[in-house]
Amino acid sequence: MNLKGMEEEDFYGRFSADEDGRLANLFWRDSRSQADYNAFGDVLIVDSTYKTNLYGKPLAVFVGCNNHRATVVFGFSLMSDEKEETYAWVFEYFLIAMKQKCPQAVLTDGDEAIRNVLQSLMPKARHRLCSWHIGRNIGQNVKDSDVQQSLGKLIFASLTTEEWEEAWDYIVASNGLENNLWVKSLYNKWESDEGFNAIMIEFGRMNEESMKYKDANQEEIPNVPELNSNMLRDPPVVKTKGMHTNRTNNIESSKAEQRGCGICGVSGHNRRTCDVGGENATDGVNHGSVERRRVEEGET
Repeated sequence: MNLKGMEEEDFYGRFSADEDGRLANLFWRDSRSQADYNAFGDVLIVDSTYKTNLYGKPLAVFVGCNNHRATVVFGFSLMSDEKEETYAWVFEYFLIAMKQKCPQAVLTDGDEAIRNVLQSLMPKARHRLCSWHIGRNIGQNVKDSDVQQSLGKLIFASLTTEEWEEAWDYIVASNGLENNLWVKSLYNKWESDEGFNAIMIEFGRMNEESMKYKDANQEEIPNVPELNSNMLRDPPVVKTKGMHTNRTNNIESSKAEQRGCGICGVSGHNRRTCDVGGENATDGVNHGSVERRRVEEGET
């Protein structure tokens, strides 16, 4: 890390050690990460991976999304554990590395330790739950596939708070989930995060407004072609030197292009093996040629 700091002036890294002098926590980000965060750091996604390194430590990844909808990395942290004090250490140095710029929204897996740290260090940031983690946990904690599907739809449902509450209560009551501890905890997390579906409602409203604006402007401007909803279509498939060919198509093509016999015109044999006028003919007369000549001359 010291060598990286010597090579790159804006590189930032910090670490802590335990009582035995062993590495406990490590945080780092490079200059590219800082530049990306300055431009696209309004939304921060924090996720932890496991058993991806030699020491089996959790690795926290700080990522976001740029204007091309591509993932950008803001930083990494190798942690000794996932306790609240450990996350506090990580987020403190993250803010220092990013010049104390706080995101507008933070997406996590709903870990209680992270929630508490965010409320302390980033009180104005909206804490949202990651839909991928919710979907995975639904499958692990609710076994009925129909219930899984119903709960999954609520993740992205653009409903008012009253409509969502009504749908949630119906699913829970009709499937006997009142005593399901995971379902209870999930609802409590959503409720404490300023109403989990508020951001989806706002997204739906903005999308509707943009469509109205588009339609209104197209009506005012004459001869505007109807735009395809797919802004960018898939490229056409072209044949290249290394492209794998379809053997079935090749066989069919070869059959279609197979030439007929030069004597009788029937495919499947040649002039030498033709029963009409080849070596296999019984009278030695090329009847196929004679018959074709008669047809060409108009004889019947």
